[in-house]
Amino acid sequence: MSQFMTSKFLKYRKTPVAHPIDDDRPCGGCGYNLRGLTTAAACPECGAPIISIRSGELVDLPIGVLRRLRLGLTIVTACVPLLIVGLIVAARVGAPFGAMAAMVFSSCGWAIGVAIVTRPLEHPAAIRRGLGAKSTMRRLAGWLQIGWPLAYAAQVVLAIGVAPGPTETVVFGIASFGTLTGLVGVVLFSHLMACLADWANDEASSRRFDRAAWFIGAVAAMTPLSFVFPRLLIALSCVFFVFWLLGSLFFVIGLFTIWRTISWSVRCAAEDLERNARLRTRARPGLASPQP
Repeated sequence: MSQFMTSKFLKYRKTPVAHPIDDDRPCGGCGYNLRGLTTAAACPECGAPIISIRSGELVDLPIGVLRRLRLGLTIVTACVPLLIVGLIVAARVGAPFGAMAAMVFSSCGWAIGVAIVTRPLEHPAAIRRGLGAKSTMRRLAGWLQIGWPLAYAAQVVLAIGVAPGPTETVVFGIASFGTLTGLVGVVLFSHLMACLADWANDEASSRRFDRAAWFIGAVAAMTPLSFVFPRLLIALSCVFFVFWLLGSLFFVIGLFTIWRTISWSVRCAAEDLERNARLRTRARPGLASPQP
């Protein structure tokens, strides 16, 4: 028996009763819209049995979409530890130039990974969860990540050295604005990842991302106040640090677990394709060897 035929996998493998398909349901093999067909038929494009295609589950997405999600999450998961360390390093004006430059590249990788993950998913279940093309939150979660490369690039300029005056003020303002923008983007991205985890029936990851959004959101709210009231930052420095540490911890653990869930979905979808290919081969007429 396949290693994926576990209780977690088999709970999605119940054979449904044949019924008409009255919603926009993509074929798991090619993405063809199956609306108007019945679950007892086969996909007219690739021939996959529709009875094996489940409605509403994340694993129902075409395998290409699942692989894209896995790629984006892999990039994000690899870059986020460097990004977190970079916030600590960025607090030091005299940070080494090489370390700061590495943080710029890692933040660019982070922004690219988030852009890959937040591409729209045209599936009814995805649209309901704010992952569709018309979702404003999805767009903002992707675009606001540009703040991180801007913040780190400004920190590199400050590390090199800028003459005191208007130029230094502008560069410091870019660094502060980029950090605040990036924090807001992380909060929105955490919410989207919670929705994705909920769609994947990964309740543990969904809770982690919800908590990360709350803690990092509090940090984002305190950041502009610290510029207006510097003494407030000194008084709440411990709270600020604890909130940032807890938010980062929940976020990193949630990223790892949702990456593992998406990877599992890719393997399940690949196994579905192989199984459907075997079914099509067995059902295809005229495969018997011709008589001499």
